[in-house]
Amino acid sequence: MQIPVAVAQNVQTIMLCRFFGGVFASSPLGIVSSTMADMWSASHCITVITGFTLVTFVGPAMGPIVGGFITQLYLGWRWTEHITYIMAFFFLTLDVLFLPETYGPVLLKQKAKKLRHERQIWAIHARQEEKEVSFKSILQVYLFRLIKMLVLEPMILALTLYVSFVYGVVYLLFSAFPIAYQLTCSWNDGVGALSFLGMTIGAIIGSAIIVTFISRY
Repeated sequence: MQIPVAVAQNVQTIMLCRFFGGVFASSPLGIVSSTMADMWSASHCITVITGFTLVTFVGPAMGPIVGGFITQLYLGWRWTEHITYIMAFFFLTLDVLFLPETYGPVLLKQKAKKLRHERQIWAIHARQEEKEVSFKSILQVYLFRLIKMLVLEPMILALTLYVSFVYGVVYLLFSAFPIAYQLTCSWNDGVGALSFLGMTIGAIIGSAIIVTFISRY
């Protein structure tokens, strides 16, 4: 979705592709915690997730700074999109080549398949192979169950409201800072975006405090 934005000839294309890019990009926020839990022990998992959360806040804060100076150069605004999808393809390649499967049931399924062929005992199977994957079961597990948990579990509802508020404030700042520093103060795109360094420093300090207090609880 970044590629059509980079070559777009009108605002409608940019808005549509940016929207779908945001929809698809939301998936890492939903699966990263479980992936980290598969890869790390409970004592280290919070630290790792804190590091991921730090990146998700520092990245959008540093983006306007880098993008602002790129726009000031002869490259123009389109290269902010080109660099983004080049980095995305680079990290996708690293993931495909080096990131192993971490989901427990799938690992057992692979192990059962290996044992079947090694021992020639075709009855060996994993519990995951007994489940029939259908569109209905996918909706039930990944959509309806989440809505049910959101409605019936007060803690999940409270955390969801809190996180939504925090993200809302953060991304409103992304709109407010350029207005305050670039339009009102007449700073250019690069220098005007340096105000986002305050968010970066705040995110680093907050993450350090979280990691420091992990051992206490």
